[in-house]
Amino acid sequence: MLEIRRYERRHMLVDLDICDGDSENCLGRIEDIAVQGMRLASSQPFEVQSTLTFEMTLPSSSGDTRRVLLTARVMWCDEIGTPGEYRSGLELIGLSENEIDMLKRFMAQNAYENRWQDIARDMR
Repeated sequence: MLEIRRYERRHMLVDLDICDGDSENCLGRIEDIAVQGMRLASSQPFEVQSTLTFEMTLPSSSGDTRRVLLTARVMWCDEIGTPGEYRSGLELIGLSENEIDMLKRFMAQNAYENRWQDIARDMR
């Protein structure tokens, strides 16, 4: 499958679970993130083209944090080698300019561009 990305994907430095905006049940853990979407590891499959609503705490321009409600469309979902473990690609939809700025700040603080380059550099 050909991947077309407008923004660089960044890998998470910390484990971050996201919870359903309505029930607060854990949907899964973010593995990598970009301004337009993320890859989610979960113990449940999500229907492709379904919509998920979830909360994230993001840094604001004033330096404090703010919980924001985000919406994403499930673009793909695959069961990985271990039964009952899934990876899903989520496309964030309907983001405001302020939410995009907050997401970029979050990524700068909690994610890195290329973990393999970083690991190789640290091993030298």
